[in-house]
Amino acid sequence: MSCKNCPDKNVDGTALIVYTGGPPHAPFAAMRLVLRDDGIIRRHQPTVHPDGRIEYKRDAPEPLVPEGYMKDERNPWILRPVWVSCIYRIYRVQRLDDGQLKINGFCGNPHSGISTREPVTCAKCNLCAVGCAIGSVPIVTGHYR
Repeated sequence: MSCKNCPDKNVDGTALIVYTGGPPHAPFAAMRLVLRDDGIIRRHQPTVHPDGRIEYKRDAPEPLVPEGYMKDERNPWILRPVWVSCIYRIYRVQRLDDGQLKINGFCGNPHSGISTREPVTCAKCNLCAVGCAIGSVPIVTGHYR
């Protein structure tokens, strides 16, 4: 969500989401920012729920499953986030021309050795030794300049 006195607008259907506090599902709930009505009719009509799940209307083919999500066992039009909790992960969320959401995670931890230019995978995050779960206190090793 926007800070106080900042314009609350969507730029070209893309949002960068950085964790700044709140419960573990907060970054996923913020993904609703890219879904503001822009007057364009699209094939896929997703809804992002406060718990972070993405639900597509059934009047279109099953949606693609972005990295970090899995299809609901009973409903393939519902996608649930499966990322391991981390305060350092940054998400880039894009609404594609057909309405589907493209979501990439990027590591923002300078101690991980992972480039901030390349998307990370759930597998890489699950093996990370320097991540910090939301609600935990980061351990600082070394000095920042």
